[in-house]
Amino acid sequence: MRICLDPKELKISDTKTDKLLSQLSGEKVFMVLDMSSGFWHIELDDESADYCTFQTPFGRYQFCRLCFGLSSAPEIFMERVASIFGDIQGCYPYFNDLIIAGKDEAEHDRILKQVMNRTCEFNVRFNVDKLQYKQSEVQFWVSF
Repeated sequence: MRICLDPKELKISDTKTDKLLSQLSGEKVFMVLDMSSGFWHIELDDESADYCTFQTPFGRYQFCRLCFGLSSAPEIFMERVASIFGDIQGCYPYFNDLIIAGKDEAEHDRILKQVMNRTCEFNVRFNVDKLQYKQSEVQFWVSF
């Protein structure tokens, strides 16, 4: 006899999500910014670009920016986002979203100003269609 378990229906708590939710507890004003084409924000060095060379009927090409399909791309992307925004109190990077949370509108606006300064400095772009601005509740993607 062989026992087989199919755990796809099993919900396992995500410690990153749990930590984020506890950090947001008590905040009143929220904003979610969705980074558009997130991976494309990260330039590849020459050696990495060489590994991302591909052949087409029209010649050889290589990616100069981080591309989908690389197993390390999400981790690299999240590290980069954390290095840009991670030290701003009240700004919580979560995958390709930035969640801004303040106790009131004044605190929210102060955090947003810091985020926008970094956005300009590092040329980060956001998806306007997914913007959630100054809300008492927001939705963001959570994976389990």
